[in-house]
Amino acid sequence: HGEGEDGTSWQRLEADPMHGLALRLPWTQWAFPTAAGGTWFDYSLPILDCTADFARLDAAVSAVHKMLGQIEDRGISASRILIGGFGPGAALALLAGRTYPRSLAGIVCLAGW
Repeated sequence: HGEGEDGTSWQRLEADPMHGLALRLPWTQWAFPTAAGGTWFDYSLPILDCTADFARLDAAVSAVHKMLGQIEDRGISASRILIGGFGPGAALALLAGRTYPRSLAGIVCLAGW
């Protein structure tokens, strides 16, 4: 999700009749996590600033990796898992997906940077 939002703001993509992704893709499972404090990491610092909030970003990546592991523990292969995010969540999804120890089905980045 974007800064200041939470995971519930994206649940409409699953249930809303206009979007209805769950209706169109009934075999899928959805999760909409929420970042502590409304953002996954502090990105207000210049991108090349070595004091950027890497500890918080690493913690967010670890949390996504844990979620992916829990999904795999339920018998779903990483090769069938797609993750995505919006804004800073897109950056997180891209980093978490690319650093996960097993290949995922895909990574979707909306309005990422």
